[in-house]
Amino acid sequence: MVILVLGFANPGADGFAMTVGNYKATKARMDFIQERKREEEEIENMTESERQEIRDIYAKKGFSKELLNEIVNIIAARKKVWVDTMMKEELSLIEDGRKPLDTATSMIFGFAAIGIIPLVPFVFLFVIDLVLSTKFLFILPSSHAAHFFQ
Repeated sequence: MVILVLGFANPGADGFAMTVGNYKATKARMDFIQERKREEEEIENMTESERQEIRDIYAKKGFSKELLNEIVNIIAARKKVWVDTMMKEELSLIEDGRKPLDTATSMIFGFAAIGIIPLVPFVFLFVIDLVLSTKFLFILPSSHAAHFFQ
């Protein structure tokens, strides 16, 4: 019985902790995505310094001269591509569209499902024990009483 109580308590507690952590991490990531608006404003208001940032990023990756100029021109030609590039390359943020409640829900269900697997044999044994104990609880007193009246 102790194994079952502790066995179910552990995935419950650990799953809850993991779920809260997952929710907070996803929420924080979504808050960081607000940086996208800041990047868009910077591209609008500080175009040349933002172009230089793209140039610096790709120069560090080994591109130079005409190819570097072509990369910068291609990226800067489309605002969405430019902002996406700045988000990924400068800030290491990638928008993945995950929602905190969805990730938390999948985490708790996954954790519970996997955490219960090792308990299945103990639940099975507990049910067998319960059935046999109940059976003998009713069989033994009646057979014992019958013995006294013979």
